[in-house]
Amino acid sequence: MASLSYVRRRANCKGPINWTPTLALIAAMLVMLLLSACGDPQTQQQASQNKAALDQSLTHAQSIGVPGEMLQPIFNQEKQLNQTNAPFGLFNNQSVTEYYTNLAQRYDLLKVQVSGLESQETQQLDFQATVDLSNFESALAQRQGQNFIEAKTFATQLTNDQTLLAKAQYPKDYLQISYNAKRSTQALHLMGPTYDTLQSLQRIIRQLQASHLDVTGLKQQQQNDLQVFRNATRPEDFSGLIDQVNTQLQETMVFSSQAIPYVGTFQLNELSTDINLLKKYGQNYNSFQQHYNADKATLTNAKSITDYLKFSSQIDSDLMFRVSGRMQTRLYSMPRAHNQWMTSSQPWISSTMICCT
Repeated sequence: MASLSYVRRRANCKGPINWTPTLALIAAMLVMLLLSACGDPQTQQQASQNKAALDQSLTHAQSIGVPGEMLQPIFNQEKQLNQTNAPFGLFNNQSVTEYYTNLAQRYDLLKVQVSGLESQETQQLDFQATVDLSNFESALAQRQGQNFIEAKTFATQLTNDQTLLAKAQYPKDYLQISYNAKRSTQALHLMGPTYDTLQSLQRIIRQLQASHLDVTGLKQQQQNDLQVFRNATRPEDFSGLIDQVNTQLQETMVFSSQAIPYVGTFQLNELSTDINLLKKYGQNYNSFQQHYNADKATLTNAKSITDYLKFSSQIDSDLMFRVSGRMQTRLYSMPRAHNQWMTSSQPWISSTMICCT
């Protein structure tokens, strides 16, 4: 008991124990352990640098025109790498170092893939631009062979595109050249159908004019359409003009279907009057009557603009043919009129003399 009491007194004499040095030592040891658990700092730095280089490479690829769908798999892989975490290596930092080493290598590999895509896409688009320009040149040669003066504008565009191809370096350059060449080729392909549509309108106008209809407004529309055709360079210019002319054709057909029957009735009445004159003066009118009956049947049965134009052409021909009948009527009526005048004014002239005249 005495010895225990002694120990207690000695402890009380020293006072409370100072734990500060001990805690500082423990903290230092923990920091060292944690630092060692993070692996090699240089390896971590290399992984960060490789990631930054990959991001820069992706940005560059996008800026020169590599399609986003081609780069998307690389973006996805980078995202997966970014979502991984290093293992906890408190007593062994080897696994942590290996993690960052592998991460750096993966970032670098993805960067190499980006460079490969840039080269691959550049070569492919270069080839495609060359093909598109060749198609453009062929379409232009076809229109030039057909003597389209409007092809001159496209010839200038072809020369410009060929110059751009010689200077092109990046995918976006070749993409733009292909885009221009394809649109020009499409426009040249539409040039033919547009011209055919304009020709159809011109034929209708000529036929209406031959049918004695006022086509002043239609001719003005035709001139405006021709000017649009001469200035057209884009596919939508030609397709829009086709739609516009087709609308004009429909409106012209409606106008024709209303006007030609009226004009045709007038012409039939004119032919009928001539037939009556032939009857009056005792001329042979049978052939004229047959033409009249046929023309009247054609007009009655006409349903479309083609039918009406056919009638118009037919009645015009018959009206020209009836001129010979009218001339015969006049030649026959003139002696009779002269004889009647002679009989009434000179009664002494004998009938024999009148007949002789």
